[in-house]
Amino acid sequence: MRQNIDRCGFSLVELLVVIAIIGMLVSLLLPAVQAAREAARSLTCGNQIRQLNIGLHNYHSARHSLPAGVCNSNSEASLPPTLWDLRTPDTWFAAILPFLEHQSLYDRFDFSDGTGSAINAPLVATALPGVMCPSDAETGTPICSSRCNLFSAPTASQMLGLWYAGSLGNGPLWNQCSFCSPAYPTQKNAWCCSGVDRAIDGNPNGMFAVAKKPVRFNQVTDGQSKTIILGETLPRESMHIAAYTGHFPVTATNIPINSFVPRENWPTFGHLNNYGEAGGIKSRHPAGAFVAFADGRIQFLADSIDFMVLVALGSKASGNTEAAP
Repeated sequence: MRQNIDRCGFSLVELLVVIAIIGMLVSLLLPAVQAAREAARSLTCGNQIRQLNIGLHNYHSARHSLPAGVCNSNSEASLPPTLWDLRTPDTWFAAILPFLEHQSLYDRFDFSDGTGSAINAPLVATALPGVMCPSDAETGTPICSSRCNLFSAPTASQMLGLWYAGSLGNGPLWNQCSFCSPAYPTQKNAWCCSGVDRAIDGNPNGMFAVAKKPVRFNQVTDGQSKTIILGETLPRESMHIAAYTGHFPVTATNIPINSFVPRENWPTFGHLNNYGEAGGIKSRHPAGAFVAFADGRIQFLADSIDFMVLVALGSKASGNTEAAP
């Protein structure tokens, strides 16, 4: 007699087909998951730059001007500042700490001494929430190494990064306007490269200068809704971009959005002359970066934005009132 034996389970071919189908479904699902995660990171990033913009507006309401780019508390600072002036942690970011609910940290600084002093060194390396864009959380810490500490000791090489920098406008960075032609200020080239290096004379085309001379909102004759006050940036690409470094707490709008610096040119030690390429508005978000306008508005600007429009949005009183697309 023959017995019918019921077959149980799957054959090898059936298992391979099921595994292939699951693999296809996962491959279709992963981009959607990644897009959802980036959307959440972008939302967080937009909220963080908004909070800094609110802090700047509250500072202006209390002091009747924005903070200067540097040397807010240094009554001895010269105009233009010397390297000795720029060694202190007295940046625009430090000035608004009390308006970001960090009064206790602000009170502990010694703004008459360098960032690397016994008092200031641990303070400039203090991690703060709401400062690092989560899309750039490569190392998981907002503390950046290799910050420039070569000029006037004592200065610190470990420091809180600056992912949202004050807008310099279309001024040169260490006399460089790398994406303008010519790449230095001329009378005919003023639309793209105007003023002196980092506006150290206190006359920025934009909202901040590396000088002890603040800007007031009534000086923004191009319109506050058409003038960038803050822009995203990537501090690990330049040793001068950090929350408390007096050399470079700013970003320029005459550098196309998302002009990245190759990883092999990121600072590790020594001194890198890549300011004109590294000091622009950029992010790890796909296809653009967030900016804050002087009227309080936050907008994501695509990296395909017309270069002349971007330059115009950086100026506060050029007579060119281009609107953001």
